[in-house]
Amino acid sequence: MSEQCLLRVMGSGACAAVLALASCASQKPASRIEPAAASNETAPSESGAEKPRFELGEIGEPQLFGDAVALRVESHKNNQTTTRTLIVFAFLPVEGEYRYTARTSDGSRWISGSSGVLLTNLKIVDERQNDLSNTTGVIPEVMFSNSLYQTLDTTDRIIDRHGLDTKLRSPAIGYDTVLEHASEFEMLEVHLGWQSLSLMASSLSNNAVLKEMLTSAVQRPSWLSMALGVSVSIPCREGEQPRRTTYTLDDGITLPVYIVPMEIRLNDKPAMLFDLTVTSLRPPLALCGGVVSIDAWHPTKPDVRTTVRLAGASRGKPIEEIIVKAAPTPAANVPSPEAAPATAVPSDP
Repeated sequence: MSEQCLLRVMGSGACAAVLALASCASQKPASRIEPAAASNETAPSESGAEKPRFELGEIGEPQLFGDAVALRVESHKNNQTTTRTLIVFAFLPVEGEYRYTARTSDGSRWISGSSGVLLTNLKIVDERQNDLSNTTGVIPEVMFSNSLYQTLDTTDRIIDRHGLDTKLRSPAIGYDTVLEHASEFEMLEVHLGWQSLSLMASSLSNNAVLKEMLTSAVQRPSWLSMALGVSVSIPCREGEQPRRTTYTLDDGITLPVYIVPMEIRLNDKPAMLFDLTVTSLRPPLALCGGVVSIDAWHPTKPDVRTTVRLAGASRGKPIEEIIVKAAPTPAANVPSPEAAPATAVPSDP
């Protein structure tokens, strides 16, 4: 990339993960690289057999070049429904650095680190598969092994291990206390999951098409309130806590999930309520932060709502395999001492 990407993320309590962050998902025209898309339909494989709509790897497996996820976004307002599909492709690591710091509010405990970044392509299509937007972005590589699901799971383990009040599962109440009882590794797990949510929200809000749909259910503050300045927070809804359950995809795959009851507050007043459903990072689900479902609604108009659903997922190929297959092959009957032996180019399965 022409410019270096540097994200400086300084956690400062429960709101650290919900404030808008400066991200490197700049809106530049994307190169027209089109790996096999994660679409709403089953896709034929090279051998002619149909691929599953949800092709998932195992936890701990690496992200692959061409991995993709598709998210279906529906906006319901004024008796009209607008549907768009967001497709995210994984490309290659690029020059850049993401820095992060997990700390308690009083600074008594903190730990920091850095990570490389991976180039992504974000494409939005309408119901007829027409391209509406095609942009590039980046995802910190550390987020491929840290998610909000992992954060909540680690928080539960810490609470159980130390016999803490279960109300501490809400980050607005328990973030500092949980970090005080966490090991350094657990501190990063707790912090990075909330940070991944913030980075995803920042990236999506930079896209005009998605921003309009995702904010259609937001109740905006009064002009007087806005004139005095707008404060934004996204806490768990008061009196509610994340809950663990299961979620079944359309093709029957059942995933462990947390449903997180949250709200957007503008100037300390509810602007939008939503349930966020997240799962563990079986690749390629890190491309969407492990999000499988979002249900958002207006605080006073329940018929005004936005939904997001995981609509597809597909695996790419190891970059080493792509490079080998892309190696030039000498023309027939023309000796070439510089050409690689034929055995170095594996045939398609």
